[in-house]
Amino acid sequence: ILLSLLSICSGTHPKRKNALIRPNRAFKKIHSDYMLPIHRGGDSKKSTSAPGDKVVVLTKKINPHFACLYGMALALNAGYINGICLSGVLSSTKQAGAAVTGAWTNSALGVASGDKGLFQFQSKCLLSYMGGSLVASLINPNPILYGMNKNTIRPSFLIASLAMYGSSALSKIDGNTNWILLAAFANGIQNSISSSLTNNLMRSSHFSGITSDIGTFLGQSIRGNKTNGLKLKVFIVLAMSFWIGGYISLGIVERLGSQSLMISSLLYLLFGIYSS
Repeated sequence: ILLSLLSICSGTHPKRKNALIRPNRAFKKIHSDYMLPIHRGGDSKKSTSAPGDKVVVLTKKINPHFACLYGMALALNAGYINGICLSGVLSSTKQAGAAVTGAWTNSALGVASGDKGLFQFQSKCLLSYMGGSLVASLINPNPILYGMNKNTIRPSFLIASLAMYGSSALSKIDGNTNWILLAAFANGIQNSISSSLTNNLMRSSHFSGITSDIGTFLGQSIRGNKTNGLKLKVFIVLAMSFWIGGYISLGIVERLGSQSLMISSLLYLLFGIYSS
């Protein structure tokens, strides 16, 4: 299924004459807030961070269809981590590690019910996810749209890799739920990277907004408004990648236990190494 999604996204699927993403056509039609002139080369570019203030940034411009594949891989990984956190296999606490919408409500319920423990844990989940995004933005405060700078992207993914390594180690301790916090921290890093580099087009670990957008754009499309048709396709393949990650997570965590989290640690390491 994943290979089929990848082939559709890259335009190589035999049954799709109109590829999901064709840099010369589809991405030129995308709404201006997501649009970027496409560079086929990997040369360094000059970036203007402020009017009249030119800075040379050693940044490799990536093709938007490759960015989609990149986002799908990250979404698959986030779904995989989230599935492990929610499966209840590693601990009796079932808590999402890739999304924090529920944590906001649960923390409020903890205060309302006087459950101090619930409030504290849910608040830690929120701060962990937020902390991951904070770290990624501190390392890369001025992201360039579809720009891969090894000096900013690589450290972020390496930190995420270390976080998942620590998550795997802590999950072996009975009753310890801090491994979920490290998983949320890693997901915060990857979501910050993917969303900031694509102007929020590819949010790879939080799908509440994407789910809403799919419904919105689908309704528009049914009524004849095809303006957001490309975004709709991108969001669908991202959501399906996330779903597939959750699907495969159960069988893997039941077989490998805590070591299943090391797979994500390795993936982040590979993302960091090959991000330049």
